[in-house]
Amino acid sequence: MSDSDQEDDLLRDLADVAKERAADEEAWEKLARGELSDEEAAALGADLPPEEAEAMRALYAPVDRLVKARIAREASEQVDGERKPRQARRWIAPTLGAISVAALVLLFAWPRDTLPDYAIELSEGAATQRGDDRAPSARYRSSDRLEILLRPATRVEGSVSVSVFDGDVPWNVPVEIAPSGAVRIVGAAGNLLGAPGVHQLTFFVGREVPVRLDEATDAEVLHARVTLEAE
Repeated sequence: MSDSDQEDDLLRDLADVAKERAADEEAWEKLARGELSDEEAAALGADLPPEEAEAMRALYAPVDRLVKARIAREASEQVDGERKPRQARRWIAPTLGAISVAALVLLFAWPRDTLPDYAIELSEGAATQRGDDRAPSARYRSSDRLEILLRPATRVEGSVSVSVFDGDVPWNVPVEIAPSGAVRIVGAAGNLLGAPGVHQLTFFVGREVPVRLDEATDAEVLHARVTLEAE
């Protein structure tokens, strides 16, 4: 079993435990998904002691899409790494005090509409400067093999769309999307980039992506600075 599969199994176990412990499950889960009006949210927990109602609100407070990695990290620190996730459920419950139930509900009880974070990688060129994992840079000769990989932090469920721009115009190159959600562009640097010089590349990855660089979008944005040397 891969690390990502083990991580997902562990998170599913956390979600199961969280749901078993939740009171008034449906209403609280609607709060986690942001589906309640202010009046409905204020009425939640009216039948509970004030301290318990406050704790439930904290647990079910809506969370952002980047919480998955933190949950897995915090949970894994409390579980013996040699135990299989399904065998570790009795060690999981204590972690719930530090992790929002809303995060677990959103991760596994409903379809995941958002994508995990992506990192971008460039193949070695004539000269490569890695920079960070969201904006690397490299230089290539025309005959060099240029490969650009966009890797998701975890396996993607469902469709993935990609749009790419060279400067402010669409970069019309073949784009491969693997079942895991990974994205690849590969070919001779000269064929892909065309004119020598600096190419500021912008990548959008999401369920839906823009067709213009200035279009508003919820897609993740990554960048690369690629230079094609003159012959």
